[in-house]
Amino acid sequence: MDGVELKIVDKFKRLLCLDKIENWKSVPYGKEIHEARVEFNKAKKFKAKFKCLLALREIEDWNIHGTTELAEARIRFKKTDKCDMFSIKFNNGLMEISPLSIGDQTKTYLRNLIAYEQYCDRDNGFNYVSNYVRFMDDLINTPKDVELLHRSGIIQNYLGDDEVISTMVNKLCDNINFSTTKSIYARTSMDVNMHCRRHRNV
Repeated sequence: MDGVELKIVDKFKRLLCLDKIENWKSVPYGKEIHEARVEFNKAKKFKAKFKCLLALREIEDWNIHGTTELAEARIRFKKTDKCDMFSIKFNNGLMEISPLSIGDQTKTYLRNLIAYEQYCDRDNGFNYVSNYVRFMDDLINTPKDVELLHRSGIIQNYLGDDEVISTMVNKLCDNINFSTTKSIYARTSMDVNMHCRRHRNV
């Protein structure tokens, strides 16, 4: 071996406290390390980073579960007192959402606002209505989701049919491009997902 290889072997021995083993002429294989009774343990800092990477992988699409599933994960829903339509906050298992009245003209109203944002207001970069509708679309998947939000005072149902509302909300996002990572609710979605992954909340 040349001088460089010898330095590598010596460094390896020092790192593993194996300076007394003189018969190793190269970097040892797994079998040799096992015979020398060397134990390896995962470093805590790498373990923490690994968990963090797993969490990021699971939330890479930034989507959240429907209202019913979130309620099963001990998330409570409450109508916020603010008049701001786009107010959605999540803290310590409580999601506060501004009330939304849904009637005959709601679908047309929201679609027009989304169209304006998509085609006329691109330079602004803050697609509040599109982000809001996308978030509500995640929350509402079934009539049961609508019913739970209605009982919480968040949805005021003037159509009388929970299934009609769930279908309407789900279709509002059809053929619309979203950047979920740039959503104004991206942080909220991440916090909700992290809450749901805690073992005591599953």
